[in-house]
Amino acid sequence: MNRIVIPIHDHQGQIVAYCGRAVNDDQIEKEGKYKLPVNFVKSEVVCNLHRKKKL
Repeated sequence: MNRIVIPIHDHQGQIVAYCGRAVNDDQIEKEGKYKLPVNFVKSEVVCNLHRKKKL
């Protein structure tokens, strides 16, 4: 199973999970576009907040 791996960082820049993104339509149909770790709750992490531009 080939996927593009995307690291997910928290507000401090720490890697908290990895996401796998499908690279072809067959994967999207069978397993969905993205795969996240089983215990990862996406709504509890503000991703990449550490990269926000300072005003």
